[in-house]
Amino acid sequence: MKKIRIVLLLITIIAAFAAVMLFFKPAKSIPEIIIRDPKTSSDCLVAARYHVATGEPDQALKVLEEGKKLLISESANEAVTSSYYDQMDELYILCAKSFVKDQDYGKALILAWHVKSDRKVNDFETDSLVAYIITEHAGHTAFVKEAKERLRKIEIEDTFQKAVEAMNNGDYEAAYGMFESLGDYRDSYERLAELADITSAANEGFVSGNNIPLDVMSSRVNKGTVAVIAVGQTDTDDGKYHLYAQQPYESGAEGIEVASVDAALNATFLFPLNKNTKDSVLFKKFTVVGTVSGNEVALSDSMYILNPEECAEHTCARHDEGLKGIFPDPTCFLNNSLEDLGVEKACYNLPLGLLCGGDGFEYEYNGRKYTFDAEIIAQYDYLVSELNKRNIQVTLVVLNNLTSDKTLIHPDSLDGTDANYYAFNTKTEAGVEKLAAIAAFLGERYSDKGFGTVDNWIIGNEVNARREWNYLPNMPVDEFAAEYEKAVRIFYNGIRSENANGNIYLCIDQEWGKANSDAVHYGGKAFINGFRRSAESCGDYCWNVTVHPYNYPLFCPTVWSQLNESVSVTHEADSPYVTMKNIDVLTDHFCKEEMLDPKGNVRSILCTEFGYTSLDGEEKQAASVAYAFRQAELNPYIDGLIFGKQTDSMSEIKESHMACGLLDPDGKEKLAYRFYKGIDREGAEEIRKQAAEIIGVDDLDSLMTPGSE
Repeated sequence: MKKIRIVLLLITIIAAFAAVMLFFKPAKSIPEIIIRDPKTSSDCLVAARYHVATGEPDQALKVLEEGKKLLISESANEAVTSSYYDQMDELYILCAKSFVKDQDYGKALILAWHVKSDRKVNDFETDSLVAYIITEHAGHTAFVKEAKERLRKIEIEDTFQKAVEAMNNGDYEAAYGMFESLGDYRDSYERLAELADITSAANEGFVSGNNIPLDVMSSRVNKGTVAVIAVGQTDTDDGKYHLYAQQPYESGAEGIEVASVDAALNATFLFPLNKNTKDSVLFKKFTVVGTVSGNEVALSDSMYILNPEECAEHTCARHDEGLKGIFPDPTCFLNNSLEDLGVEKACYNLPLGLLCGGDGFEYEYNGRKYTFDAEIIAQYDYLVSELNKRNIQVTLVVLNNLTSDKTLIHPDSLDGTDANYYAFNTKTEAGVEKLAAIAAFLGERYSDKGFGTVDNWIIGNEVNARREWNYLPNMPVDEFAAEYEKAVRIFYNGIRSENANGNIYLCIDQEWGKANSDAVHYGGKAFINGFRRSAESCGDYCWNVTVHPYNYPLFCPTVWSQLNESVSVTHEADSPYVTMKNIDVLTDHFCKEEMLDPKGNVRSILCTEFGYTSLDGEEKQAASVAYAFRQAELNPYIDGLIFGKQTDSMSEIKESHMACGLLDPDGKEKLAYRFYKGIDREGAEEIRKQAAEIIGVDDLDSLMTPGSE
């Protein structure tokens, strides 16, 4: 019996040894041809694993690089590509460990931080490996500094994610401490402000005073999950709070339920964003709903997602350098006029009727298919790319012109009134969905994907001039501003969810303290204040403003002396008009605490259209141009000054008696061209002296009013 046991034991040992040998000798089951000459990306992964197992990390890396090329030639789908890169990262770490074993710490460090930073993998094993290389082998100075910086970024990001998690779990004290430790990192300032409001509301039992028991305090997306936090408490029939996602035009208990929690003083709802699917909530606002005495009622105010940039696939570098810009001629690329002028910014119109008026380009968004005009897209691809090649920042003005397809036109605007442009349709599902698709398409296409980058998007033109430029029937200014704000929010969330660095602007004309006719126009100040109130009512965001500070009246050639200026163009807060003579009135308004953006900063301000006629003499026009540029240059809150016309229009000269171009109709340079060209170059001081002589003062700067610091 003892002998039998010994024999059985030997058989077991031999079998186990055989199994181990099979496991550790993969080469026997891998065809040699795959190892020597892999033909597909899958073959490369197999061959790389073989080289790692046999202690050949350099050969493994070579094969993986070849696999990346094959992956492109195979036109692999997203799932296959993602799988390849995930497996490649695993092999990189194995190679890095092999290099450490061989004391080749430089190669090991490069591979480890590639996985950590470029592929954004976050795991303890990789952190430990990088930290080990740094701490134990600090002699590799060429790598240590950058590695330490990258590890610090990883540590900060980890802290941010933990702070978000703590905030979503209701551990506000811990979250506050972590956000505070991050300083200016990402949106920590906004988070701290939210936490202060949340804790204050919870501790004091304070809500907004709008006769509803709950306040929605935060609505943010993080890694594809939306977290909505509400404070306040009330009884419901089922002891639950239900969160509804609503379209901009919905209210009360309308919408679709996306989450529910037990009724409590602090309620946090977590649910998926579902970006670019039929279930997407990216453009929805969120309202807490409950059943009270058998009726579904709204228990809270509403809030949209406040940080759409968190889910953006692109964060394009902005080109904010310089101040000088122009609305370029269509023929500007046929010569070197833009380079000669030295402009660093350009603005161009994009009527949506053109984009949506043809076919040839299919686009699918949120489960719906749309058709755009391929020729128009090609034209804007060329325009944006050519401007970027010249290091010129691009701003596009999105305009809503009437075409045969009235989906984008607000239903209340379709009363037969003739206007240049119309209010955006935020009142029907078809209109909202199409606006969202257009916003996402534009944000994605012009985010450095081979078609150029658009940094700034202006939604509408001189919108406060309701009758001509953003037609809706006459209504109180706050109602008008609120309807427009819904459209701006759609473009904001759509564009910034694709390019995190895209700036969104609203636009007003020079009418400020009051309008020429309340039945036709609204004053810019009242309109902006109404817009701000609407934005804050559903969660404020980083909207910005553009202004067209033309003289009063438009045909006045001298910015330093305008019609009845002691009354019409003053430095008082309610000046009827804002021109480049008193632009400080507008910038001072935006320096007020209630006008700051959620980060605590003064909002970006662009002067995107200005100009002066030369029909009363080229010297007056040129001096006004120099005056306007110097005023903007000395004002710390103006981010751009864009001249409204490169070349005179004969029709404008005949109809409006205005010749505001820098070139005459024949393309000849005016004195204003020379002034504008040199106003920010060597010799600018001499140009300012000439302008002062034309105006009749000793020093041009003596006329400047830069406003608040």
